[in-house]
Amino acid sequence: MDRDQEHPNVPGGTMAPAVFALMPTSAVLNEAIKRLETAGFDRADLSLPEIDPPPERATPEAGAKEPDTGIEAQQSRLLHSGVGGAIGAMAAATATAATGVAAAAIAGAAIAGGLVVGGIAHTISRGASEEEQQDRDRKAAAGKLVLSVRALTAKRQARAADVLRAVGATRLW
Repeated sequence: MDRDQEHPNVPGGTMAPAVFALMPTSAVLNEAIKRLETAGFDRADLSLPEIDPPPERATPEAGAKEPDTGIEAQQSRLLHSGVGGAIGAMAAATATAATGVAAAAIAGAAIAGGLVVGGIAHTISRGASEEEQQDRDRKAAAGKLVLSVRALTAKRQARAADVLRAVGATRLW
């Protein structure tokens, strides 16, 4: 499975060896990511190359996305919500410290504003996550959801291939 290929955008003109697998569903993709990480592959070794990208994105760097799972998307939404809420709480604490106890009403309003900002951030993040999931489902249905696993040695390539077959990848190359 030697993937050394000429490529003008990679220093030295070669691409790192990798194993590519066609994922029949996004659920199989999520399971593959989890098992590959358990098998010792780093998240940086994984990517989702785009099949037949438009010319402006037809490079290994621009045409591939980082893979993530539904759990990671949920964690990202929680992070966005928490940051929004924390900003509101800090604004409330600053207003209270600057104006004294009389600013309790201002603090309450700032906290409420922080909750609103957190809610908006959560909604935007959730929408982006759902859009990404729908895109993956469309690609899987069209037979274009591919997971790439960088594996620099024959042993690592074989290990990646074993994991991908075990989760139900339908084609490896």
